[in-house]
This record gives sequence, structure tokens and C-alpha cells, in this order.
Amino acid sequence: MYLTSNASTAIASAQSTKGRPVKQIISDRKEVSISVGRKPVLGYYVAPSVDGMVFGIIDPRVGDVHLTILWKDGKLGSHITDNRKFEKHEKYPWDTHINPKLLVPKVQRIMARWVRPKRYHPARKAWLLPRHLEKKLGEIGSLSERKTAIEVNAFVKLWEIRHWKKVPIKSLLGKGRLAFVDSPSWSFVIPISDSHMLIIPWGSMARLQTMVARAYGFERYFEYVASESVSSGPRTI
Repeated sequence: MYLTSNASTAIASAQSTKGRPVKQIISDRKEVSISVGRKPVLGYYVAPSVDGMVFGIIDPRVGDVHLTILWKDGKLGSHITDNRKFEKHEKYPWDTHINPKLLVPKVQRIMARWVRPKRYHPARKAWLLPRHLEKKLGEIGSLSERKTAIEVNAFVKLWEIRHWKKVPIKSLLGKGRLAFVDSPSWSFVIPISDSHMLIIPWGSMARLQTMVARAYGFERYFEYVASESVSSGPRTI
């Protein structure tokens, strides 16, 4: 979820990079490091490029291997670049072209249910995300924050719902806060009036992100990185 959030931010930022020097584009790189205690376990970066975005895992076992997603002239495409290799078929081990006419309708079908206002009882309540969790999620998805560190144990504790507050949905109107309801399923809620709200089911949002990530090539990229990590031997930190 957070990877695709960063990707979406980079997509928007990419539109403003056209015509800018390459050196300036590289400086827009956003890095996220994930650790357990003091032990780093994963790092990744995302950055806008002239016609899209670049995503890569930060791992000394892999080196400069990244996924490039391009949007140009109404066409979508992505490819894996392995800058450790020299032969063209090895340097670009995978690429694909995405037909927007096939992808967009699938996205629209999922999102169509999200934009249908639903009535809620004036006394109904929702779980309100703590501000420090909202701030961390915003930091993860923001390109203006060049480096973000996530300690897994501390981050997981932020999601312990027993520390959250339940507030009337009506009280969230116009506040821009993140809140969940837990029935009939876990869903984001966005009140749009004193009587109606939008509901975005967590499962539905996850399916959408998985579908888009797979279409853009993230699944193939992670498979390639995993295979290269194994062939490179054990990691030393």
C-alpha cells in the first residue's frame, strides 16, 4: 500500500519534471528505510523521471536495479533496468506495454462503488487515526520528505486500535482526518454531509493497488530482485 502511495506521488511530480536537467530530476529521489530495532531490513526509493517514475530497492546485494514506468503520448509502459549488466538483453531483462483502454475500465469499476454516497445514522461513530500515525503516513507518501525511516515495531504499535478514539462520523465533516468503520467490513469513511458519507473498503482498495502494481510490473520487478539477491549470496550489513 505504502509503496504504491509513493508511486502515485511520484507520478504527479513527474509531470512537472519535463524539460528539467537530469541532475535536478535525480535530486527528487525519495528514500524510505525500514528497520527492526536497529537492524535495517529493507530500503527503497522512488523518483519522478521525464515521462514517468523510477522505483528501486536499496540493497547492496542487488545494486542499481530499478523499475521504470513511462507515460507518454497516451501510452503506458514499464521495464526493468539492471545497470550491473552490459549486454542489452541482460541490462533490460523485462519490459511490457499497458493498454490504458483495458486497464482504466477495471480501475473505474472498482472505484465506482466508492463514489456512491451512503446514508449514516447521526450517532454512528468511527475509529479516528491518531495524528502521529496520520503524520507518519503522510511522511511516507511525501516526496518533499527526502528520507523517511520506519521502525517496524514502533510503526505496528501505532496501528493498535485500542489506543485509538471513536468519534461521531458527523464530527469529522470537513476536517480532512482519516477514520475507519469496522462493519460490515473495515473501511475508510469520508463524511460529505450531515447525513451521507463515502465508504472505501480496505479490501477493495488493496485489490485495486495490487492490480495496478501488477500491471505496472512491480510483481515482476520484485521477482527479479529476489532471484538476483539469491544468486548474489548472503547479505552482510
